Amino acid sequence: MLNHLNQAQRPFVIAHRGATTHGDWSRVAPENTMPAFLEAQKQGAAIELDVMTTRDGTVVVHHDFKTGRTFRLPTEQKAVRQTDWAELRKARFNPAAHEREIQRMMGQAEKADGAYKSPERFDRLRVPSLDSVLRELPNARFCIELKTVNPFASGQLERKVAQMIREKDLYDRVTVLSFSPVSLRKIKHYDPKIKTALNVQVPALVKQWPVLLRGFVKLYAQRLAGVDAIQPSYNDTTPALIQIAHSVGLPVIPWVHGETRAQEQEKFPQLMAMGVDGLITNAVDLLNEEVKNHPPRLC
Repeated sequence: MLNHLNQAQRPFVIAHRGATTHGDWSRVAPENTMPAFLEAQKQGAAIELDVMTTRDGTVVVHHDFKTGRTFRLPTEQKAVRQTDWAELRKARFNPAAHEREIQRMMGQAEKADGAYKSPERFDRLRVPSLDSVLRELPNARFCIELKTVNPFASGQLERKVAQMIREKDLYDRVTVLSFSPVSLRKIKHYDPKIKTALNVQVPALVKQWPVLLRGFVKLYAQRLAGVDAIQPSYNDTTPALIQIAHSVGLPVIPWVHGETRAQEQEKFPQLMAMGVDGLITNAVDLLNEEVKNHPPRLC
């Protein structure tokens, strides 16, 4: 079990790329930045973030494989893996993309009266390194997602993340996530004590046949990936999937996939009633309220 995520409340709450949205507009923050991480910590949530390596091997917190959407370089936009850390630090926050994403999640028309505009203070934001985030948030709990173009490559990202967790003694505060069982096997190879979770998208055919679903969980997630938990999308989470995963000791922690805040809020009661162990959300404030007002009865 992921003991470091165990809280007094269930399901435990994980902020997707930090706590990016809120009913109070002044608390909205850009994804994968310190303001979003500080807001998540303020709301008592664990922090999900994305990492990759620069060309010279610095582990940075960034979701997209290329610059341009959240942070823009002064000249041409490049793949992060083809950019040195000194150059990536020159990337500037892209308010237009941030505004569009927040408006989408808030269910707000882009050209509506009073449409969200990012405050000027965000203009000073820069792409953070993982090391700096871990240093500045010494008590936070993290779910670190590995963004690997080719999981069969050198393993530099996995090795560096595992080394950081080991040197900082973060075993009780970190889970490593990935869509790649290969990457998660590498993490376990570098340090078996690190907790891992496999992000999964369950094929439609698999969901329809219990025998295939059981094989998917036991063979793909448990044996091939060797993980400590599975993370399906909200839409892929079913009572059957949870029952099978729990039968082999795997917690189930669904992740948000394109929903607006209102759509997430509609799904929270159903997911909680299924007995999920945690939820990764863009709407930490709404999930906290749901857990507080309607605590689920867990099996």
